Amino acid sequence: MVSLLKPTAATLEPIHEYAEAARFVLRLESLPLGRVINDAKIEDHHAIIPTNVEHEIEGFSDDERRIFDLVARRFLAVFHPPARYAKTTIVTEVEGERFRTRGKVTLAPGWRAVYGQGAGGSGRANDSGEDEDGEGGELPALTEGQKVLCVSAESEAKETKPPPRYNEATLLMAMETAGKLIDDEELREVMKDHGLGTPATRAETIETLIRREYIERAGKELCPTPKGMQVITMLEAHPLTSAELTGDWEKRLGDIEHGSGDRAAFMKEIERFTRETVEKIAALDREKLRPERVELGPCPRCGAETGEIIRENSRAYGCTSWKSREEAGCGFVIWKKVAGRSITPEIARQLLAQGRTNDVISGFRSRGGKHFRARLVLNAEGQIEFEFPTRSQTAQPAAAE
Repeated sequence: MVSLLKPTAATLEPIHEYAEAARFVLRLESLPLGRVINDAKIEDHHAIIPTNVEHEIEGFSDDERRIFDLVARRFLAVFHPPARYAKTTIVTEVEGERFRTRGKVTLAPGWRAVYGQGAGGSGRANDSGEDEDGEGGELPALTEGQKVLCVSAESEAKETKPPPRYNEATLLMAMETAGKLIDDEELREVMKDHGLGTPATRAETIETLIRREYIERAGKELCPTPKGMQVITMLEAHPLTSAELTGDWEKRLGDIEHGSGDRAAFMKEIERFTRETVEKIAALDREKLRPERVELGPCPRCGAETGEIIRENSRAYGCTSWKSREEAGCGFVIWKKVAGRSITPEIARQLLAQGRTNDVISGFRSRGGKHFRARLVLNAEGQIEFEFPTRSQTAQPAAAE
């Protein structure tokens, strides 16, 4: 393949948009193959590159042209030097107010020149104003004290949003790239090709967490259960919760594989780690292992007369007038599990305060196993019903589990 690289670049030179980048590659006395080609990482085939035959791009369809452009530019870009730029902060004063702009000024475009960016030129910014590397948008070359024209100004109120919940696809991706969170450079490099688990085991790991009721599906989202939250609270900053532990073990297993690690010493340390972890958990205060129970306010059925409240227990949010089967009290209860979906304290609080949930909730499952969405409504008898979004006037009793 190496012998075809320059002839391939030569076939791209006659095409106007690739001509300058192709000539740069052809002028190189020797190609930087050390950082471009690594036979050890070749699996099914080498990288996709243009062929060294004449390219009649005039006959390409729009989609074919786009794909060819991606392949051709990447092929040429890898032989170019790194881009160099200066991280820059600009402070602009307008009507006595100071505005700060962060970005970068390109000093030498390097490989970015293949994509049409020159020194001091504008880069390809995304919709958020940042460039493709997330370093901030490209800034024009300015000098200190230079006057600029403020074309327009406006004030926009925004609020930060919490990150979205994981779904199975995003969680699998997070497991695959977990090594990026590791500070130690050596361990991060080891984890780069591993992540948490393997492609064959990651999906099963998620299913195991669901079967053991540490997480649950709520429509397309994955949500922690109270049991799962309790486990995380109990473990706190234990090494079991860190990607560094996986990185360290992967590194040592790699050393053993290549003959530079001691298998017996590694297994002995695993045994010690397991014993210490079990002993630590066994020694925890029993009160710490007891899940925290919330109180949601007065009982809507009898609280005005008796002062009884709704308190969480292991299975439900129930009135504190309940003492036993013989002393059932007023009997008001919101079960924690409704049609396969966990009812969180916040959902129960909305039902008590408003008689219905604010939003349509996903993650319910019918007796036939079909998933559905519905708003929960508390009827006059204090029982939960489903209100379906497409037929909001029709409510159906909700089956508790």
